[in-house]
Amino acid sequence: MIHKEIKINHTAVSNSMNTRRILILMLMTASVFVLSAGVGAAEDVNVRLDPTLNKISGEIENKEVLNLENGYTIKITDIDKDYPYKIRLILENDSVELDNKIIETENEYSWNNNGDHITLNVEIFVGTGMDVVFFNNVYQISNGNTIIDNETFTIIYSSGSSGSLNLNAVDYSNIEGSTTYSKNLLQSSNFPPASGYSQEFLKENYSLTLLQVDVDGNKAFISLSNNSGEVYNGVVSVGESCNYNSLLSFKLDKVFVGTSSNYIEITNIYQYSEIDSSVIVQNESALLLGGLNGKFILTGGGLEWQLEENYKLHAIDIDIAGHSREAMLLIIKDGTPVDYTIISVSDSYTYYKNENLILTADLETIFSGEGVSMVRLNHVYQYSEDTGETLLSDAMHLYSVGDTREVEWQLNQNYSLSAMDIDSKDTSRKVWLRLKKDGNTLEDKIVYSGDNAIFFDSGTLILDLNVGTIFDGREADLVFISDVYQYSETNENDILLENEPHIFIFGSATGNDWQLYENYTLSFMDIDIKEGPNQVWLRIKKNGVPVDDNVVAQGEDYKYYNNNSMLLFEGYIKSAFGGRYLDLLTLINANQYSEVDSTPLITDATYSFYPENVEHFMDLNEKLSLNENYTIVPVDIQVLNYPDTLWLRLYKDDVMVDEVLLLEKQNYSYYSAGQEIISTNLDVIFMGMNTDLIKFEDLYQYSEVDGSLLNYYEDLLLRLGRFIPPSAPAIISFEPTTFIIDDLGATRKFTIFMDQSANVNWYINGTEIQFNESVSNAEYTNTSAVAGTWIISAIANNVNGIAMQNWTWTVMAENYNIGEFISIGSASAPVNSTITVPISVANVTNFSGIYLELLYNSSVAIVSSVNTNESFTGSGITPNVDNVNGITSIVLTNPNLISTSAETPVIDITFILTGGFGSSTSLDLQNVEFSDAEFNPYTPAVVVDGQITVGIKGDFNGNGEVDIGDVAMVAFMVAGNVPEDLNADFNGNGRVDIGDAAKIAAYLAGNVSEL
Repeated sequence: MIHKEIKINHTAVSNSMNTRRILILMLMTASVFVLSAGVGAAEDVNVRLDPTLNKISGEIENKEVLNLENGYTIKITDIDKDYPYKIRLILENDSVELDNKIIETENEYSWNNNGDHITLNVEIFVGTGMDVVFFNNVYQISNGNTIIDNETFTIIYSSGSSGSLNLNAVDYSNIEGSTTYSKNLLQSSNFPPASGYSQEFLKENYSLTLLQVDVDGNKAFISLSNNSGEVYNGVVSVGESCNYNSLLSFKLDKVFVGTSSNYIEITNIYQYSEIDSSVIVQNESALLLGGLNGKFILTGGGLEWQLEENYKLHAIDIDIAGHSREAMLLIIKDGTPVDYTIISVSDSYTYYKNENLILTADLETIFSGEGVSMVRLNHVYQYSEDTGETLLSDAMHLYSVGDTREVEWQLNQNYSLSAMDIDSKDTSRKVWLRLKKDGNTLEDKIVYSGDNAIFFDSGTLILDLNVGTIFDGREADLVFISDVYQYSETNENDILLENEPHIFIFGSATGNDWQLYENYTLSFMDIDIKEGPNQVWLRIKKNGVPVDDNVVAQGEDYKYYNNNSMLLFEGYIKSAFGGRYLDLLTLINANQYSEVDSTPLITDATYSFYPENVEHFMDLNEKLSLNENYTIVPVDIQVLNYPDTLWLRLYKDDVMVDEVLLLEKQNYSYYSAGQEIISTNLDVIFMGMNTDLIKFEDLYQYSEVDGSLLNYYEDLLLRLGRFIPPSAPAIISFEPTTFIIDDLGATRKFTIFMDQSANVNWYINGTEIQFNESVSNAEYTNTSAVAGTWIISAIANNVNGIAMQNWTWTVMAENYNIGEFISIGSASAPVNSTITVPISVANVTNFSGIYLELLYNSSVAIVSSVNTNESFTGSGITPNVDNVNGITSIVLTNPNLISTSAETPVIDITFILTGGFGSSTSLDLQNVEFSDAEFNPYTPAVVVDGQITVGIKGDFNGNGEVDIGDVAMVAFMVAGNVPEDLNADFNGNGRVDIGDAAKIAAYLAGNVSEL
């Protein structure tokens, strides 16, 4: 075994372990989710193909370097987290590239040239928050000498996203003909986080830490440390035992991938003393929480259910990873946790106290919808711990977090059936159905596709139905139900609905039309690529009115019969493709028959539904120009189902001569006049964190003139560009400064300068006064200043988003010479939100303090905190808050003395808004006194009051409603284009993230009822 430093990026990393060297490589990736719409350009990269080096010049990528011996380096440039996981590896010697490979996990890499030989095995761990690449069995041989002998290297990627599909989850709804992805951003809601504390359970200063769990819930990446730092880390699979140097052993019993946190359960824990090898920890078990040292002790959190005798049963979290679904339950008595369990669906949980049965419950189901997560317990029995009597008998309880997407079907006798949401993440898809009477819930059922459901009202049979196909599309979801029978609530022999079908549709889709004869239209509405084979939603319309909706899988026939059972249309789904940006459907053997006399109108036709913007996205990709004016053009890739698929076109003299969908590892050949022109194998489709690539192997081109070999590429990489949406307009400068004071009747001009063309709306105190269309700079001039304080707003907007600039304009009733100045800001926010308003000063020199009283209407807003602003160091503050009477007095002192000519915040006041929408309160500064350097009080020359207005939750552009501008604003917060406003934290996790952007988008679309 070799013992010497291995250097990475010129930083030496050594480890005392003989068999392992740990190299920590931090790969910071920018996996940004954006909801903004519009057409933008790809990266401005001059791309050329260099076949000899098999390298794409000009590509932007991260390259983390592992230095081997004799000038050899291995660069891991990217990782593809779509299973089977892949890395892109580049081997160099003295900065000269020798090899460029894409390697799947569990595979061997080997390189040999002129007596130098390198071999290793690759294992890729894709975690929920970071990814790890293990190079195992690493050997390097030079001139017959082994210089690296069977070593292991661990490379940790710290990235902001796991999985590959949503890397390009952009809303293209304003691009004609493009797929809308915003719906796919709406994920199940997280359970409230658990509460608890960590407790060391190992001895002799050892500590065990859960670093990460894998996305499938099968493995855990753990770290063992002592006073000297980390001594071991590694990946352990469920059911395996981990042993470290005969000092510690344990078994990984369970991995729990929660919605809020990740956990593992380890059992059979034994620790042996380093001093005398005695057993110091014997056969213990522990629950570990990701990121914390030691055993995690649950104390609460999640969702709670109040039971009898002061018991509470908490659903802490759910695990919907690839294995069986599980829930973590915690039982609390008198505020003290007494037991927890991780239980699988269909299993039972029992809790005993002093050998007496207290509680038993069955975990009936776990539901993970697009916007809601739910756990349902059934057959719940609770028994008194004192008398043993039954306190709960055969009870049911439903824990739910998030928002449903309820779609209601009105039935007879004031009954209704609602589809609340679908769960397509389970092995079999299911729908949450709810029967209601007069708007009141009677019964909830979770029904799998293909199953029957029966609903009762007080023991009376009301509804009998079958659930058919559940379709999870890009833009819309569908639930087909059939054989629906509704029975009268007074006489079940009275059938109100007989053998009826119904479709529940979540969301909407525009569709791509094929105009048929006799005013019929066939529409390709949406595609579902989450289960193989791909399925498409087809709709037949007559005179623009839908007459048939159906879901058909690739490789199946579609047939439409009218009400007279006449066959009017049929076709075979040859191919259905759902790419990163583009969808494609091709029908063959399509026939249309007249509804008058069944005469064939279309016979044996082939029709492809193309998006109208294919060329736009295709032009982002690298193309391969061949001889005789042939060009190979990748259009898009589909990577959700294995094997991955490439949409490929071949052009001759700029005319498309072939178009195919190729599976990964599939051969491709093109013939012209019986002569083979192109022959190759699609070896790899790679969708990395930074780059999307396709790799052809053994590509041959033959002359169409004489069949001679024109080109041969052993390995060839082509890069697929990524669409970069244009950013929101930015106001790059403005005039004048944000605070202005003028005389009565003065003329004042306000100007903004933007980085792109936009429409500009001008407002005074919320009233629109001017509109400028498609300008890059705009100005508004007021020639008759009226006494008072005016908020001037300029709002710039275009398809990319919005930007806003505000001024506070004070017009004095008489001429004045401005001196010391103090103001409090104005703000608008939704009810129950928290906002911070600054108090600012200007034109002050060497003053030592402020005394003031702030008056406000406490039925609209109350003060929650008063703090010094960080603009001036050394400030101290003493507030006296009286929210009953709506007055807060403040004393600020600063021994360093404060001087500033510009308007600068000195105090931050945080309010909680309690009034209803449209209510407002003035913020009046009264009895204001400044103190000079000698602590003598005096009155400032100008005091400017402010105002708080209660707006609609989600109304960030202040127009009194939630509209697309507000959706765009939250999306730009997520993307970092505008400052974060925690009023947009709709999911309550303390930050504005993709879940919040998805929720406001769903609210605007009508898929959720409230923010």
